Amino acid sequence: EDLFSSNESYTTFLNKIKTSTLNNNIKLVEKLATFGDPIEALTQARRSRNFIAHEICIGLENKRITIADHSKFDSDMRFHGEIIAHGEFITAWLCGALLKDPLPNLNRVDNTVKWLFDSVEKTNVV
Repeated sequence: EDLFSSNESYTTFLNKIKTSTLNNNIKLVEKLATFGDPIEALTQARRSRNFIAHEICIGLENKRITIADHSKFDSDMRFHGEIIAHGEFITAWLCGALLKDPLPNLNRVDNTVKWLFDSVEKTNVV
């Protein structure tokens, strides 16, 4: 079965990571829990990615987003961008913990969001 073929296989995979990390280093998992439930964060990040890819980009491609929609577009992009940045942080954190590499700082989320939206504003994409 493909890892991403269903929510169940995806959740099983994430639970295995959480369990193996728990068995190897319980303090790291307890620290990770202070950032929220990693399974929920990664699931939300995946949903936000899908929302951007399917809803927003299709709207842009089909020119369904008008000038009047730009404020909502910006708001949606920022909202979903922050969720994706948090998911990226959790992913980097899990990889660091599993590989015994340095763990990312929580500032990574803010820095990623700032980089993303500073880049968008400079290019005037919308």
